[in-house]
Amino acid sequence: MFQIFCTIMFLKVFGFENLASADPTDDLERDSSKYYSPDSRIFRFAILGLVYIITGMLWLVLLLLLQETLIENLMPQVETIYQHFRPYNL
Repeated sequence: MFQIFCTIMFLKVFGFENLASADPTDDLERDSSKYYSPDSRIFRFAILGLVYIITGMLWLVLLLLLQETLIENLMPQVETIYQHFRPYNL
């Protein structure tokens, strides 16, 4: 859900969807007094995919850096307790 929300935010709020036109300009904001060619579906899909992949990579890096380092892993402790109270060693 976070990834989809961030993708929509980058496309709509920050104006990355304006890069989908076939014009050679890189304006993130469109001026209504200028002429712009119609948006290309291929460019729009490419920008959507690129923003989605970059957002997913950012989410993965944050997950690995923050969750793996700040949240304690309890599974080794559970295995130790389980082995201690197991009635038979099989």
